[in-house]
Amino acid sequence: MSCSKRLPHFPMLVSISLLAYLIFSCTETDPARSLNGTWQYAFHENVVNGEIAAEPDYIARSVVITFDDNGKKGDFYGQTVTNAIQGKYKIESDGSISFTEITGGQRGEPDWAAGFWDALNSARNYAMENERLEILYDEGNKKLIFVPEE
Repeated sequence: MSCSKRLPHFPMLVSISLLAYLIFSCTETDPARSLNGTWQYAFHENVVNGEIAAEPDYIARSVVITFDDNGKKGDFYGQTVTNAIQGKYKIESDGSISFTEITGGQRGEPDWAAGFWDALNSARNYAMENERLEILYDEGNKKLIFVPEE
């Protein structure tokens, strides 16, 4: 078989390869589950006893986090009371969430904000309700409440 007889199939192979690449490399998005935006940590709530701990008046700067995702996975970055924070997260259709690769300093954080780091590490679910982002942690017994940053 000569080379010239194989060439007509070459464009078809390229087309099939390109189509397969596009199908498998493009990440499907789900905007209904997206956390996209900049959110301010307003308070945390103990779901079991109803206790709420709002941001204290003495805090010099609020905890603000920006989420950037495709409805399934994304990156976050922002500031805590005294430090910067960033990492990755994954969200599922059942409302579960997991944070990974969380980096940033924890030095000098007041008690109110220090628990924020632990909460992200143990976060399991989230919900969007009444223009609030709720991240449940501690096996669903507590939640972080965020409001859109103004």
